[in-house]
Amino acid sequence: GAAGKIDESKYRTYEGVRVYEDTWQYGGLRFMPTNGGSVFETFTVPVLISEAKWGVNNWGRSHPNLAKAHIQYGKDNFDGYWGFSPATIPSTNGYTEFGAPPLSVGGYRPDGNRESTRAGPVVSIYSVLLLIEEQPEATMANMERLLKNFPTLNHPVYGMMDSVAVQDGTVAKCILHANTAWALGAVTNFLTDGKLRGYVDKEWGHALQPLLELEEFYFPANT
Repeated sequence: GAAGKIDESKYRTYEGVRVYEDTWQYGGLRFMPTNGGSVFETFTVPVLISEAKWGVNNWGRSHPNLAKAHIQYGKDNFDGYWGFSPATIPSTNGYTEFGAPPLSVGGYRPDGNRESTRAGPVVSIYSVLLLIEEQPEATMANMERLLKNFPTLNHPVYGMMDSVAVQDGTVAKCILHANTAWALGAVTNFLTDGKLRGYVDKEWGHALQPLLELEEFYFPANT
């Protein structure tokens, strides 16, 4: 609309509350952005909750596009490496947020929100594996490339280290169990056709489904 005018078509009203439901675009892909632009913010939830199945007019449309956008962002900027989320800082084994700014409202940075420790973009293993249901081939290709080029990511005793700075090759010397759990959850759903989510569906689906069905994100007619 004209400058200063509110586009009413992007608002929805739910139980008397007006909600702005505009979506954003990156590389021709339209999606609902997150605050920080991390994989974590969007794709940990569907490890446990059937957002795409029940939210056909919201997350069911956004998730596939946002998954592709995360991958495209890595291809456009970091030699094809993707998977940015809050994780270990490889150079210090501290912790900070990582994300893709074009996919966010607020904007975490791919090189980290902690300015004093920035040393290039940092990819976390769990961020990659969180997209295995949406983009299995791209996920496995990214994993194979990471493990080939940064072999110390795969510890012989403890398994996958948390993260790697993909430009200088520094690998974190720690594992974060919460991140590992999210990765294992996503892989479990991929291998069992959503069995982990099914436990939540069975117990709480009667309450979650009507809430997720309610919301409608704004998508232009030609998308």
